Amino acid sequence: MGSRSARRAFAILVAGLTAVVGVVVATPTRGVASTPVTAYSYSSAPGDWVGQGQSNTYTSPGTTFAMSGTAGYLHLYMTTSTENWTVTLAAPLGSQLAPGTYTGAQRAAFRTGSAPGIDVYGDGRGCNNDYGSFTINEIGADLSGNVISLDATFSQNCETATAPALTGHVQYQVGIAI
Repeated sequence: MGSRSARRAFAILVAGLTAVVGVVVATPTRGVASTPVTAYSYSSAPGDWVGQGQSNTYTSPGTTFAMSGTAGYLHLYMTTSTENWTVTLAAPLGSQLAPGTYTGAQRAAFRTGSAPGIDVYGDGRGCNNDYGSFTINEIGADLSGNVISLDATFSQNCETATAPALTGHVQYQVGIAI
């Protein structure tokens, strides 16, 4: 099969998989392998309670990642031999997360009205009151509504909107066997 025919066949296969699992799958560039990426990185300003002014990046295999929830309310868990982190992102009540920027985020479990929710905590340190924003670059779910891919950035301030910020980036992708 010629390379043009092979690319067309691949595009048809990807389109079929997209319809089945409900996610957008990018067509790989010639000569570049497409590998699922799961990572969490954060940068904490001096004085930020949760991140303690530190920065770090977590990837497999040294970190175990798990996702739970739906596009309405999701949790990404990261665990190493010495640390535990959770990032919770929630759509405004009655909505689903979609690509875009969400401002005026409140603590996810206690969000009110049309506010989105955020709650990033690690190693026993969290906020009583969260203020922040996040951007969903990509999100995908399976037919049951379980989130299977996420690419998002966030900024969270603890207790007051002017407190030092914790910023970060989360990527999560379940591998799809072909």
